[in-house]
Amino acid sequence: MDNESQSKITIKARRRRIIKTPKPFKKLNYKCYYIKITGIDGKRKDINLCTADKKEARLRAKREIELLNSQLDGSFAKVVAIREMVNLYVQSKTNWAETTSRRNIQHLTFFLTFMNTHYSQIRYFNHINQSHIEEFQTQRLNGKLRSGKSISPKTVRESVGVINNMFEWAIKRGYALSNPVKRIEKVKVINKDQHRFTDQELLMILEYCKNRKTLTHMYAPYLILITTGLRSGELSNLIWDDIGFERRVIKIRNKTLPDGREWNTKTRQRRELKMEAL
Repeated sequence: MDNESQSKITIKARRRRIIKTPKPFKKLNYKCYYIKITGIDGKRKDINLCTADKKEARLRAKREIELLNSQLDGSFAKVVAIREMVNLYVQSKTNWAETTSRRNIQHLTFFLTFMNTHYSQIRYFNHINQSHIEEFQTQRLNGKLRSGKSISPKTVRESVGVINNMFEWAIKRGYALSNPVKRIEKVKVINKDQHRFTDQELLMILEYCKNRKTLTHMYAPYLILITTGLRSGELSNLIWDDIGFERRVIKIRNKTLPDGREWNTKTRQRRELKMEAL
């Protein structure tokens, strides 16, 4: 066998996938756990897992092996810092409504603060694993608002949902190989019974507005809301050009308001509502 063929076989042997995750160990006089692996260059080296917790060390060891195997497969995720990833994701979401954008950025800011406080040694987005998301979820459930009230399970689930969407976005663009949020148990939310107005109650509201001098200006808006099902934001941003008197329709669309502001519908989609009941 010639030297060139021998060299090819050696390189191929060095690039084999690691099937079994190495057992984490501690070095003498060191607090953190390490694993010993063979890199894609064929050299043996120790990887610092940056944790003194054995359970966490096993999870991080598994993640390190996944990253190494992905390099061997040619499917290595792009390396990007966590904060930079959040910025890229937010900047790409030009279709978010203003209120949605503000709330989602708040959720992501909480997550950034959590990672910086508890896992400052983790710099890159593709190093975030399931245990980090679970701990963040638990901390949010046990947290308090500035007012002293507990954070509702619905809000926590929404926070984790935003992180989940960010990972899905990142996977499609090569910034992550898997979504750790998919493997965690979702927070259970108990939906409270919502009161629905009866036809009689709606008529009473309209009659009350019609007969009170100080509320007569509210009769038309309430009538439109009741008969068309418009969102309150859509109603408050209606302009005369949105009303089609000949066809008796209300046009809900993205537009520039008289004061120069750009206004978009929640879904960024145009639709028309009949005014038959008006």
